[in-house]
Amino acid sequence: VIARSITRPLNQAIEIAKTVAAGDLTSHIELQSNDETGQLLRALQEMKEGLARIKRAEDEKQEALDRLQRIASQVPGVVYQYRLRPDGSSCFPFASDGIREIYRVSPEQVREDASKVIAAFHPDDFDDIEATIQASANDLSPWHHEYRVQFDDGTVRWLFGNALPQREADGSVLWHGFITDITGRKQAEAALRVAATAFEAQEGMFVTDANNVILRVNQAFTDVTGYSAREAVGQTPRLLNSGHHDAAFYAGMWESIRRTGSWQGEIWNRRKSGETYAEWLIITAVLGAAGEVINYVGTLTDITARKA
Repeated sequence: VIARSITRPLNQAIEIAKTVAAGDLTSHIELQSNDETGQLLRALQEMKEGLARIKRAEDEKQEALDRLQRIASQVPGVVYQYRLRPDGSSCFPFASDGIREIYRVSPEQVREDASKVIAAFHPDDFDDIEATIQASANDLSPWHHEYRVQFDDGTVRWLFGNALPQREADGSVLWHGFITDITGRKQAEAALRVAATAFEAQEGMFVTDANNVILRVNQAFTDVTGYSAREAVGQTPRLLNSGHHDAAFYAGMWESIRRTGSWQGEIWNRRKSGETYAEWLIITAVLGAAGEVINYVGTLTDITARKA
């Protein structure tokens, strides 16, 4: 009996230790003794229950992160938290899987250290990025910024960042926000600038819709024809008809446009003043995604002096 009274608590202690080592934090052992040994066993049991609570909290945290990742994966770009510590170091406590495409790193690689992301900043934009982040940290103002990243293979992408900061107890600043790739938009803007420059070239230009109604003209068009943009927009190119050409001429012009997508040739038109003049005209059809005509673009050059 004495031996059992000594060995039983020891066996219970060993059993508790084995269940903890095996990762079983749910089983419970009934303890009877109130002496020092019993108190020790109760302390072990409480430790086991405490570990179980910690594990449950960690499991719930991981489950919440998994849910957040699933939701964030449906958002274009990357949803993230960015922490700037008082010592100047930084990290991304949370980043959706979109960071793999945006910065070519995994969320795990930047969870404690953001240096891999910072290394991708374009050299020409680096100082500006750092300055805007610091300004946002100083006055806790929203961070909105367009900037470039450059990768080892030479690829350059434009990004847009949008985040709200908050001050943490240790003096760190934590931003909650998202970053999207705007390279396509930047390329479209550049193409529009080129097109706008070309549109204001020396040749007269006009753009019509599919029904041949004028939508836009440039300054050279006004210089050649005498019609201002206000007078020309909403009209058709028949506004310039001089009566010099018959119906067969125009039928041949439009047949060529329908067949080949364009026509060019010499034509006689009439200015607003009533003066008839010779011009070299190029008309090009602009097609939509389905192959349908959505616009016509006309380019005209006054060749009266050359004809003379």
